[in-house]
Amino acid sequence: MAKDSIVQHSNLQLKLDISVPVFVEAKNNGKGLKRTLWRPQLNRQLVLLPPDLKPLLPDDHFVFFLMSTIRHFELSGILDKYENKAGIGRPAYDPTMMLTLILYCYCNGTSSGRGIEKLCRESIPCRIITGNQTPDHDTIANYLALHREQFNNIFQQTLELADRFGLVKLKHVSVDGSKIHANASKHKAMSYERMCEKVEKMPKDIEMAQARIISLRKQADPLSAAEEEKIRQEIKFQRKRLTKIKRAKKRLERRAKAKTKAEAKEKNQLLKKGRKIRKIPNPSQALPEPKDQINFTDPDSRIMGHAGGEFEQCYNAQIVVDSHLQLIVAHDVVQKGNDKKLLEPMLAQVHTRLGRHPDTASADAGYFSEQAIQSESLSSIELLVPPDRETHPRTSLPGVGRIPKDISPADRMRRKLSTKRGKEMYAQRKCIVEPVYGQMKHSVFGFDQFSWRGLQNVRNEWSLVCAAHNLCKLHRAVLKSPDMCYSPQTVAA
Repeated sequence: MAKDSIVQHSNLQLKLDISVPVFVEAKNNGKGLKRTLWRPQLNRQLVLLPPDLKPLLPDDHFVFFLMSTIRHFELSGILDKYENKAGIGRPAYDPTMMLTLILYCYCNGTSSGRGIEKLCRESIPCRIITGNQTPDHDTIANYLALHREQFNNIFQQTLELADRFGLVKLKHVSVDGSKIHANASKHKAMSYERMCEKVEKMPKDIEMAQARIISLRKQADPLSAAEEEKIRQEIKFQRKRLTKIKRAKKRLERRAKAKTKAEAKEKNQLLKKGRKIRKIPNPSQALPEPKDQINFTDPDSRIMGHAGGEFEQCYNAQIVVDSHLQLIVAHDVVQKGNDKKLLEPMLAQVHTRLGRHPDTASADAGYFSEQAIQSESLSSIELLVPPDRETHPRTSLPGVGRIPKDISPADRMRRKLSTKRGKEMYAQRKCIVEPVYGQMKHSVFGFDQFSWRGLQNVRNEWSLVCAAHNLCKLHRAVLKSPDMCYSPQTVAA
């Protein structure tokens, strides 16, 4: 009996092209009972969606907070670019709406233009943001390219908003950096030594190919014309490649001269302070090292050691994180894989953005330098930066007793970190900054590679990612404190 019911159900579906609930007859103590095996399938039934999609989401959804927050931002830098363009082409999408859409998608781990376009069709929050419009990926890419220099200002405004609510304490901040893949392959890089060889060899290869063409013209073979055209295409390719290599070689030489000039300036300053300097390099005579490389796809990126001992084409992304809410209070992207000289500028940026210094700052051993520890600009900050890496510990100095007069800055720091308070304070570093990188690169944002190329463009993209991170943290704080919450009623339809 049950088999006949299923057959009838299938025939009815095929005939009417609809889904109906299935009833199967079962016996219980001689009495026939009808029951359904599964819920009815109504995916082909017409559904009238509500004219307003907001009731489909809870009032405390992140999208309502984000829309209300962005509406309160000062966006004149973005809006001014649309002035005096009325009547030219089709009207642009609302710039505020586009910014809200991009930030929401970044917060949910989608940063590509095609991925954002897809969410505009499939995601209810994105449809609420856009008002059921669907900007295509070209429009999204053009918007990002047009306004990318404004993203640092967006980050600054998220920071000021958090500070206004008292969510930035600056009792303890932690500095850290992480290597993030560039939008370039390490196989598209070439060393200076290899460039010199190519610049010398390729003109000779081009001359040989041209001589081959002359010899083919003297032959009566009908296939020689096709072979000649093939050689011509190869010559064209080689000339283009030679020009590209020469340009990269000059850029690498300029980079070496700039590096030497910076070293000479630093040594001259030390010389003025009475330090003994063996030799001051001459920038005009500086040449790259034979193994120095440059990438043809993104010349600003560098080969850096990555997790697992591998070397990849990367940038070094820096952040300073506040311990209270794990908000990012400063950020930057640098081309150096070494963090040694970055402690002072990163903490100085905190003061520039918020107008005050943190009470305590911690960083790993890669940031330690006597120059930074003794810097006058950081004298008001209690620094916790070990001179030695944890993998190679040295004998710690006793944390009690009188401090010797002739103690070095490194030994003074070792002594501080050997005390009970020093150990407890420095142990907080891993709980402050490292979870933020875990959220940004893996668990939440999935941002482990830059989409843009060039140092300044990468810095702008990193500003956008850090702003998205801060907005997520602010929303969590709002949920815990309802008095700060933006209700969806404040979002004008």
